[in-house]
Amino acid sequence: MANCPKCNQLMEDGAIHCQHCGYNAAYAPPADLENNLAPATPGPRGTGGRTPNAELMAMARQVLSGAWGLAIGTYLVYGLVTGVIQSVPYLGGLAMLIVGGPFTLGLATFSLKFSRQENPDLGLIFSGFNDFGRALGAYLLQGLFIFLWTLLLIVPGIIKAYSYSMTFFILVDNPNLGPAEAITKSREIMDGKKGKLFCLGCRFIGWALLCILTLGIGFLWLVPYIYISVAKFYDDIATE
Repeated sequence: MANCPKCNQLMEDGAIHCQHCGYNAAYAPPADLENNLAPATPGPRGTGGRTPNAELMAMARQVLSGAWGLAIGTYLVYGLVTGVIQSVPYLGGLAMLIVGGPFTLGLATFSLKFSRQENPDLGLIFSGFNDFGRALGAYLLQGLFIFLWTLLLIVPGIIKAYSYSMTFFILVDNPNLGPAEAITKSREIMDGKKGKLFCLGCRFIGWALLCILTLGIGFLWLVPYIYISVAKFYDDIATE
C-alpha cells in the first residue's frame, strides 16, 4: 500500500488513481511519484480533464463495487419521491419548480460523497433543503439561462446546458458561493470539456438500450453508474 501524493490517503497496490481525491498517477511528474509525498502547494483536484472517459467509468465501477445496494436504493428513492411530486394534478409542476433545486443539490451531494467514498447515506438526497435559498436560486437561474439560449436555437441551449452542468457539484464544494457565481464557475471549468462530457454520455447509450430489453429493470444499475461517472468527471476537471 502507498499513500496518494496529493491527499496522502492510502491507495491500493498497483492503483494509478486515488479514489479519495481523483489524483491520477499517469499524469503526475516523475519526481512526484518517486517522493510519494503530498506537494507543498496543493494543485488542481484532478488532471484538468485529461483522464480518459473509459478510466472515469472504471473508477465509478470500482467505487460502486460492493455498494450497489446503497446506490440503487438512494437513486430509486429519489426517483420515486420526485415522481410522486410531479404526478400531483395541477400543482405537481409548480411544486417541482420549488423543490427541484434542493433535491438536485441533495443528489449532487450524495453523488460526490459516494464517488469520494466519504460515508454517504440515503438521507443526503434531502440535505439540499438545509441550503434551500442557494439551491432554489441556482435551479431557477440555470433553467432560465438555458431556456433563453434555447429561444435562439436548440443547439445553443444544449451547449449551455453542458456549460452549466457542474453547477450543483460546485455548490456542494463551495458553500459560500452564490448561485450566479456557481453557474459562472461551471461555465469556466467546462470550457473545452463539453465535448468530453457529451462523449461520456454517449458511452451509456448501448447500456440504455440493453436496459430497455430488461423491461427497464437494468436502469436500477445504470442510473447510479451514470451519476457516479459524472461525479468522477467533475472531480477530474475541478480546480480548488
